[in-house]
Amino acid sequence: MSNLFIKSDALFRMLTEKKSVGLKLLYVGMGESAHKNFYTKSLPNANILDLHEFTENSPNLFTTPSPVLFNRMMKKLNILETNEVVFYNGISTAKAWFIMKYYGHPSTRILNGGIREWNEKGYPVNIHKSAIDYTTTKCTTFTAKEPKEEMLIDYTEVLEKIGKSDVQIVDVRTEDQYDSKEHNGKGHIPGAINIPYSEFYTQEGFLKEKDQINELVASAGLDKDKETIAYCHGGVTACIGYSAFEEVGFGKVRMYDGSWAEYSSKDETKDI
Repeated sequence: MSNLFIKSDALFRMLTEKKSVGLKLLYVGMGESAHKNFYTKSLPNANILDLHEFTENSPNLFTTPSPVLFNRMMKKLNILETNEVVFYNGISTAKAWFIMKYYGHPSTRILNGGIREWNEKGYPVNIHKSAIDYTTTKCTTFTAKEPKEEMLIDYTEVLEKIGKSDVQIVDVRTEDQYDSKEHNGKGHIPGAINIPYSEFYTQEGFLKEKDQINELVASAGLDKDKETIAYCHGGVTACIGYSAFEEVGFGKVRMYDGSWAEYSSKDETKDI
């Protein structure tokens, strides 16, 4: 497992061996239910990152934020360039990690196994009464660096990539969504290969080991040397595929931010 992920045992050691100076733990969720869960039980000294606040308010759901919105959230969460940031909770953690990587934060990781394994290990938790807002603090928080544009791909370029022999498009939605039975009932991007995001995880909620992911992508016919485009319904779970592909050494991975919500709404793709 690379530095992209950290397990509960390693994180607990950091907290108990006083190596936690500069460590930021962020519970990632969406909306009212996320706040309710966070206040009930969370990792020690964690704060909450609501994706509804961290992504653009657009018809394409959870699109990557502008530098202005990103910097505002860094200020609110008091994230410094020197912080090691660990995201945890569920499927939305990969999106938060992706955004931080896109804007160049040097040290961000995902808690593999999430709070589920943390609780099973009996490690300490906190009960919060409210989220912590650092907006009024005077320290210099992390600001967006030059975006890594190569991480993203937009609708126009996706159209250009369809059918190219050196490009593979991966749909990480469920099989039913891929086969038109859910979410607009319109199918999938032509030529896309379906690997549901849940396939990247074990039944216990861990990202699979590298050899297991390699076996999964090989069985799907993917080539690590080809440009790989991951998409989902709204730009969240595609980041799970992105992180898994990066974990096993794919050469060029990109995430289609608008994903199926955008693609299926376009006039030229309505009769897919």
